[in-house]
Amino acid sequence: RGYSLVSFSRIHAMAIRHDEHQEKIAISMPDYVARIASQAEVGFAHTLLYRGRVLASFGVARSVPGVGEAWLMHDITAIDHSAFLARLARSYMAQIPEAMELRRVQCLVACSNVKAVRFAEWLYFRREGVLREFGYADHAIMARFYNVRHSLQSESSQARSLDCSSATSAGKEFGETRGSA
Repeated sequence: RGYSLVSFSRIHAMAIRHDEHQEKIAISMPDYVARIASQAEVGFAHTLLYRGRVLASFGVARSVPGVGEAWLMHDITAIDHSAFLARLARSYMAQIPEAMELRRVQCLVACSNVKAVRFAEWLYFRREGVLREFGYADHAIMARFYNVRHSLQSESSQARSLDCSSATSAGKEFGETRGSA
């Protein structure tokens, strides 16, 4: 079908044409490609090619024992291959924890990137909180658990119901305003 999955290379990250959300990340982090490359060195990282062109690079980097940090960057043409990429991501996220001996995988997703938040939820990540003004925007911290104690079915209703607007409204309840310490 023209798809191939290969080991990640820094060259792949440089070949990706960013959408508006990824562009904001790249601008806010001058060493963006170097950071992605360093994450790839401490975990598993792959690139999906279509007819030799980079569609997406993704991986999971071990942060502390039993915990991994998932990351994904995609080319603007990935939308044309969204069904295949989604199935691949779901399969990858189901297999990677056993290969890396992880009980938790987490990721950060810009709250303003509704499609990315929904995609993470489709991959069984659940929102745990919001990092306000983290880099260029508020970011949801999302996690997926792989052991019985924290199974997807037993997560607390509070964690499931948390959304990006709750951090702002909670701050208002306690008299906080943007920019306050």
